[in-house]
Order: sequence, then C-alpha cells, then structure tokens
Amino acid sequence: ATMISAAKLIYKVMAVVVLVIMLTLGTVYIYKATMGFTSVKYALLIWVIYSISAFFAIYYTYYTSLLMGKGLIMESKKAMLASRITCILLTFIFLFMGWGLLGIAVANLLAPFVNRYFSYRYFFVPELRNKIENYYVNRKEKWEIFSIIWYNAKKLGMVFIGNYAISKLSLFLAGLYLSLQEIASYGLMIQLVTVLTVSSVTLFTISEPYLISLRIEGKRSELLKRFSFTMNVYYCLFIIGSLFLIILAPLLLEFIGSNTKLPSTYILTLYCFVIFLENNNCNFSTFILLDNKIPFMWPSLCTGVFIIMGDFLILQYTSFALGGLIMVQLICQSAYVNWRWIYVVCRDFKISFSSFLALGLKETFNKIRLSLFMLKY
Repeated sequence: ATMISAAKLIYKVMAVVVLVIMLTLGTVYIYKATMGFTSVKYALLIWVIYSISAFFAIYYTYYTSLLMGKGLIMESKKAMLASRITCILLTFIFLFMGWGLLGIAVANLLAPFVNRYFSYRYFFVPELRNKIENYYVNRKEKWEIFSIIWYNAKKLGMVFIGNYAISKLSLFLAGLYLSLQEIASYGLMIQLVTVLTVSSVTLFTISEPYLISLRIEGKRSELLKRFSFTMNVYYCLFIIGSLFLIILAPLLLEFIGSNTKLPSTYILTLYCFVIFLENNNCNFSTFILLDNKIPFMWPSLCTGVFIIMGDFLILQYTSFALGGLIMVQLICQSAYVNWRWIYVVCRDFKISFSSFLALGLKETFNKIRLSLFMLKY
C-alpha cells in the first residue's frame, strides 16, 4: 500500500509540473500563435482541455507501472490498447460532428480514463483490495519511499515528458495551421501506427523481467541472445504491419466508406519509417535502463524541444505541412538518439550492429526449428 501511494504521488507531481508549464508558458505561446486566440475558434478552451488531458494521461501512467511491477504486462498493454482505440473512435465521431480540433482535444481527455478503468480492474483484484483496505499509509512512510525512488523516477518522468511533447504537441500545433481534413488524416495515421507499435513491441515488453534476471545473474551471453531475438521479432512485426498499413489500410477505409482518409503513400511510408527508428531507440534505451542507468534524460528532453521548435517553424514559414512535420522529427531524432543507444549497447557487448542483427536472426531460426521439432514429436 505504501509503494502504491508513493507511485501515485510521483506521477501526480510530474503531471502537475506539466500542467503548470502548459497553462503558463504554453498558453503564452498559443496566444501568440493564434494571434490572441482569434485565428482558431475556441483556441483557449481547446488548449485548456488539451492541457488537462495531458495531466490525466501522465498521472494515470502510474497504473501502468503498477501492472508492470506486478508482472501483469499483457494486461497493461490491453488497457493501453483499449485507450488508443477509444481515442480513435471518439476522434472519428467528433470530427464527423464537425467539432474539429476541439473534438480531438476532448477525445484525448476521455481516453486516459479508459486506461485507468481497465488498469484498475486488472490490478486491484478483490484479494488485493481486501489486503490493503484497512491499511493506513502515514505521511512519513509515503515520503520515505518517495525519496528512495524519486532519484530515478524524476529522470524517467522527464523522458516521458519529452516523448509526450513529441507525440502530442506536434498534433496540436498541426491543428493550429492545417485544414480539418489534414488534421483528421494526420491524427488517424498517428493512432493507427501507435496501435501497430503497441502490438510489435509486446514481446520485448513481456521479456523485460527475464532480461532483468539475466542481467542480475551476469549471464551476458544469454542476455544478448534474448534481447536480439526480441528486437528481431519487433523488426519483423513492425515492417509487416507497416506494409499492411501502407498498402491495405487505405483500401479498407475506402471500402467501408470512411470520410477520413490516410495521408499519401509517401507521407505514410515516411512516418512509419520515423516511428520504426523511434521504437528501436526506445527499446535500446529501455535495455540500458535494465542496468539501472538513465543516460538518456537530457537527450530526450532536448530532442523534444527541438522538434516542437522545428514544427512551429515549418508550419509558420513553409508549406511543407505534414511532410515537414515528419521530416523535423526524423532529422532531430537522427541527430543523436536514433543511433546513440544502439552504439552504447553494442559497445558494451563488444559487438557490431550487423552482428547483433545476425544473432537475432539466428535465435529466431533456432526457436522456429525447436517449435517444429516439438510439434513433430
């Protein structure tokens, strides 16, 4: 119960910090970008709703950490997926109703509560509720635990904020400059690729406890083999999913008569490539984190800041639109984070990236052969 209370407190602190920044500095920026809240209808209301949605999205992330800590990794993924699907459906509905950017903001506000609902049901089973029901957590206990885990938690929180800025604020900025049709198309692409991401990194995520145990036991050879295998599975699933998204998803949307279309094949391909690299560096940075090291806090924050600045410049002074936004993300991330953590891991294990890929491929074939052998006998 004490750990749960401490986790809630940590994420609440991070959420409040983000909310304050968005409602102060962010509001000043939106005021200038919308020429005194006049160029976009309901600009101030939209920004306030969007800021509140950011607060709840960050705060309720503590449920994800609780589920992961309890070993309920698949359950945490299910809750996140339900939240994403809800956001997609609500965005469609609100855009169809003509709400525009306000509809996107409201959809983002409601989605975290779906994640919270399912996460709560998965984590607080009757047995656990009975155990902690009458347990009183005093302030001293809570702050003692808080002080112990805050050192690394604040760094991870800053990384989360940087990633949130990349994924969410770009969409909001696009809403200030692009047409309703372009916003809907961009938002749909982001949501579908996010679902693809959640699905393709599942094996790596559920393997984290095993990777941690291998790291603690000092089984570096087995650790590298397992990590390379999970990454190989990620590469295969994401590439196959991207091809499906690029080739078949537009046809499927046309078949069902959807008013919202995906962006052009060029934009869709470029975005899938950018997210492929982003997920890759996230997985490698998470692997580094297994050793209780967090060297990626400032790079993540700086990358997020440069992306937001680049998005504003592209939207304000060019006509590159969606292609420009995606290129800004690619350039800013490729400058450092897309290659740095791969290099750190490969240097630590004294292996080239090509050898890492070959090892993952070998492990995949070995597991396939073993599975076929088990089926045969």
